[in-house]
Amino acid sequence: MESHHSCGHHSPSPGGDYGVEFFKVFLPSFSSDQLLIPPGFAKQINGKIPKKATIADCHGRSWSVQLIQSGSGTFIKNGWEEFAADNSLEFGDFLIFCYHHSNSVFHVKIFGKNGCKKQMECPANNASSIIKIEDGDAVLVKKSVERIQSGNCSGRPIRNCRRKYAKSGLDDLHNSCADNNATQKSRLREDLMPKLPHFVGVVTKRNKTRMEVPSSFVKAHNIKLMSRVMLRDEKGNLWPSRTATCPQLAFCQGWGDFWCESLRRTGTYLFEFVLGEGNSCREVIVRAIPMDIEIERLHSHWVVKA
Repeated sequence: MESHHSCGHHSPSPGGDYGVEFFKVFLPSFSSDQLLIPPGFAKQINGKIPKKATIADCHGRSWSVQLIQSGSGTFIKNGWEEFAADNSLEFGDFLIFCYHHSNSVFHVKIFGKNGCKKQMECPANNASSIIKIEDGDAVLVKKSVERIQSGNCSGRPIRNCRRKYAKSGLDDLHNSCADNNATQKSRLREDLMPKLPHFVGVVTKRNKTRMEVPSSFVKAHNIKLMSRVMLRDEKGNLWPSRTATCPQLAFCQGWGDFWCESLRRTGTYLFEFVLGEGNSCREVIVRAIPMDIEIERLHSHWVVKA
């Protein structure tokens, strides 16, 4: 679903050109790794499609991407996954692009399924972080994001609160001011380090009924996740679950029971996939991990830093 037209009502770009505007509805099964540009777009810019471009939002953030032409059309790739993850794009999100050919920039606006413009919860260039207190009140904690990420935290520990994360928002997940000795970065003990293909995910009340599996993780390890799998908890108990693509690949039926009866709490969890013949997976080990371990982004998902 898309449309396009000249957005002459917009202010011209620095190069003096008026943009070409089109919209897309985000469908994870088609748009997680790449985005198909409407066929009429090339005609609007006289067929002058650049190989490299930039996506920019109203917050001053930008992402470098490549435009790949194939027999199926023109796609935004090689940077699109990062853009989708950073903006926590969800099924049904409505994106409006305005392209300026003088500097090859796609200016984007993102609207949620409720019809309202999506708000960025944790601006990358802002020196603040949103903290959600258990009683529902939000407070603004003026901490430098750069200092938090470098581990150089100061002041009293923040207690009895939890981060308000977007679905894929793990950028400062492992950085906490709860440790007064911020210069010391602890790692998982050797016996707790994951030995199997894994990803790190945040389990919240929002995903009590289904837990999504990053498509980038599945592709990176060429995993064939079976429709029926067993979830193994830290005590070794097995919980039957079913997987489904609805629209994102996820643990669906059975996950709610596993969450309520075994996990019982929100937090950061390690998902390790036990692979069989042909990289088929029928068992996933799920265990909680401390907040102070080091994690890193790999493709569009998170893993424990080796």
